[in-house]
Amino acid sequence: MANKSNVFHKLIVNIRDFAQVGALLPIIFLAGIPNSYGEGVENMFAPMHYKKGLRKLDSGETQQAIEEFNRAIDYDQEYMPAYLQRASIYEQLGNYREAIRDLDRVLKIDKFNAKAYYLRAYSKNQLDPQSDIKNDCMKGLVLGKSNTKLYLYNGLCKSKIGDNEGALIAYQKAIEINPNNSFIYYHQANSLVEMSNYNQAKLKYNKAIEINPSMEIAYFKRGMLNDKIGNFQNSIIDYNMVLLFNPKDISSYNNSGLARYNISDYRGALYDYENALNIDPKNPFLLVNLGLAKEQIDDRDGACEAYKKAARLGEESILNWFNEDGSYWCDKMEVKWKEI
Repeated sequence: MANKSNVFHKLIVNIRDFAQVGALLPIIFLAGIPNSYGEGVENMFAPMHYKKGLRKLDSGETQQAIEEFNRAIDYDQEYMPAYLQRASIYEQLGNYREAIRDLDRVLKIDKFNAKAYYLRAYSKNQLDPQSDIKNDCMKGLVLGKSNTKLYLYNGLCKSKIGDNEGALIAYQKAIEINPNNSFIYYHQANSLVEMSNYNQAKLKYNKAIEINPSMEIAYFKRGMLNDKIGNFQNSIIDYNMVLLFNPKDISSYNNSGLARYNISDYRGALYDYENALNIDPKNPFLLVNLGLAKEQIDDRDGACEAYKKAARLGEESILNWFNEDGSYWCDKMEVKWKEI
């Protein structure tokens, strides 16, 4: 029975950083002044608020920085640096839709802005990992210059289009400029995994976690790597580290349950799956995982009940499995899988 786990134990990947007097002057002085003069004043105030925003950003006042960039844009709808800086903040805060909106505006104003292409590609990918970012990546690669963040985005884009060796070169250049950025090592590790260089990948995940011990995604991906190479005890530790930071992370419960199942700790697997189902009780794959673990401890009634619930949720692959093989010993429950 244990070999069925390969069909249904899905690794679910889950996967979040960044007066007033000037604003009143135009209201007081611009009324009745010729347009040409007013435009000059607007052009003066846009960079003034932009610089204020940069100072706020440097001092860690992120929201106040956004407000200053907003004011700069209010004065000059074509003031590209304010859109770009605001997009960069939105990207760091995980507000990817807002970032994309601003980056679209930047690229209407300046179609040769490499940073905007890279940022938009990254934000699109974070919003939807299946999105097509090749065009933005290629334009960024052609136009890009040297700084840490551009090298990082360069690497992400190269990885996205399948050039993992090129990505590693870009990440290394980023590290040479800033050796204490945990995200660079994390992305290095991801490319190394794609190249099946698992030992080096693990070292890079370790480095990312050393720099940033609360980096949930690095623990999670290291856990997945440990699963891949059969180090299930270590993967359980990694998934539980994620759960320390985020006790409602379903994917970590699921993957921890998978690892426990693979070392025959079926009751431990049940514990993980039950915790995950407390958060998402209608997840058919979790229900099948629960059933498989119950089967292994000879709780066949409990297993059949879990399978029945999963089947009723209508996941096609589960129904196919039941119809072909999975329900033959559940006949006593009078479950007619094809009719569910």
